[in-house]
Formats: sequence, C-alpha cells, structure tokens
Amino acid sequence: MDKFRFGGGENLAVNYAIVLNKLNIENYIVADYMDDKFLEKLKNHKIKYLNKKEFKENTNDILFIHTNRNLLKMHTKYFWKKEKPKMYYIQHLFYSEKKLKMLSKMINHTCKGFIQITPITRDMIKKHIKTQIYFFPNFYINKYDEKEKLKIRNELRKELKISDNDYIVTFSGVFKKGKNVSHIIELSKQLKNYKNIKFLILGDGPEREIVKNNLNNNIIWPGLVNDVEKYLHISDLYFFPSRKEMMPLALIEAINADLPIVAYNTELNKFLLEERFIVDNLSEAKDKVLEFYNSNLRKYSHDNKFDLNFGIKNLKKILWS
Repeated sequence: MDKFRFGGGENLAVNYAIVLNKLNIENYIVADYMDDKFLEKLKNHKIKYLNKKEFKENTNDILFIHTNRNLLKMHTKYFWKKEKPKMYYIQHLFYSEKKLKMLSKMINHTCKGFIQITPITRDMIKKHIKTQIYFFPNFYINKYDEKEKLKIRNELRKELKISDNDYIVTFSGVFKKGKNVSHIIELSKQLKNYKNIKFLILGDGPEREIVKNNLNNNIIWPGLVNDVEKYLHISDLYFFPSRKEMMPLALIEAINADLPIVAYNTELNKFLLEERFIVDNLSEAKDKVLEFYNSNLRKYSHDNKFDLNFGIKNLKKILWS
C-alpha cells in the first residue's frame, strides 16, 4: 500500500492479514503510516507491519498489490526479469474503460492474477484482463460473539436512551455526495408520527449541515464512530441509500450483522441482497421500513455472508491455484 490510515483499503489489508494468520502463513502489511496509533491497532490484531524502506521482496514472495503506484513500481522493476514474486492486483476503484485498458498492460505482464471485487465491472475486466481473474468481493470479519452482541445491545441502548420497544433504523457512512445522507433525513420526517421508529445516523463529512440543520426527536447522531459494528448490534434495520458503489463495506457489515436492510435497486445491491430488500425510490423505502416495523422484523439471516469463512475459502483458492 502507499500510506496506512485505516480507510477502506486499509481495512481490506487487515482482513487479508487476519485470514493469512488463520492459515498460518507468515505475512506483512507494507506501507508508510501516519502515526503510531495505527501500529498499535495492528499489534492488537497480531498483524506484522513493515514500512517501505524495511521491506525487501524476493522471488519467493506473494504480493497483493492495492495501489497503482506500487503496480508501476513492480512492473518497472521486474519487466525484464524471468524470476519474480507472485503478484496479485486487487481492484479498488471504479475505473473508466480507458484507465483499465492502460492498467491492464502492466497487470497482464506483471501479475499472476487480478482480484475482481465487484460484479459491475465484469464485462470490462473480461475484455482487458488476460491474466487469471479471481472474483473475490471484499469481506468483513465480525469482532463480537453472540454473548458480546447481547451485552453491547443492552448497554449501548441504555447509554443512548433507546428503549426495547424502539425500532432503530441505521445509516452509516461519510456525509458526502453520492452517499445520500439526505434520504435518511427525509425518511425521518416522513415517519415522525411513528414514535417508536428512531433513526441512528453514524458518520460525518462535508455534508454534515444536512444532518445538523435537521435534527429532531427521532434522530440520534453520535457523529463519527470508530466501531460501527457495535452500533449495528443495537440496530433493527439498516438503510443503504447509496446508488454508486463498487463493493461497500458498510453494507457488508450490515449483512454480516443479520439486519433487515432497505437498499435501492442497483446491480450491486441485487447481487448482495435478496429481492425483498430492494426498492426503487424513497417512497418505496418508507413503505418497506413500515412493513418491517409492523411485522417487528429485527433480525434476518442473509443468503450471502461475506465473513471470515468467506475470506478463508477465497484466499485458499488464490494461494493454492
């Protein structure tokens, strides 16, 4: 990686490292870092770390490359060499076809495999990537067992003054264009007469004024939180209004937390979720929330799980192919 600062790519690296540890495979996260608190987090997970100056790769290594800068570096270094590490490029951004075509020249020459994380770029990838393609969506490793979840639910609901009868609809994410935080605000206004439906909004960002200027009695806004999973365990439904995502970790966390979900009709959401959770617009979202509230649906075991076992199964396919 380039710099380690606990965003989406960094969470992915941590998940890979946890799985590799489970498989008893020695592994390291290699990146520059922003401050020592990140190293402490890695230490807590028993994950080994090297900065870029300390790391010297050899031809027996397996490298998972997560930035285009490092792809260019490896491509330049090994272009004329017969012996090189086994390198796998992890898709991480939504590429235009022009950009993917350009990157594919390096990927096809340098990498043993391409890790495709989303179904929405399937055709474009098949067209330009000639090395082995592995379809391996992002995954999330749950931190808490069932006993811990119940304790968290009871303690955190008490702390936030949420009663057992309250039905909590949760949104989490960065408040920025495309995430549609305004939609949960509008939902809260349309359902304000339902006293037991409360809206838990987790996050902050450039569009914070949308939330700040519309707070009312049915909205709970703790701000940006470090451990979203804890708050999912006090939730009863997850609302995902974003329409443009590659493979959203926030939605995957909600799936793994066994929450009913309301999400818009996109190719990606239809891949991740059962049809009963898909709606076309905000009006349908309101009706679906009321349907789940009236039936007291607070838990749902989804067909798809993107958890530790999912990560182990897919990394095994890559490492031993």
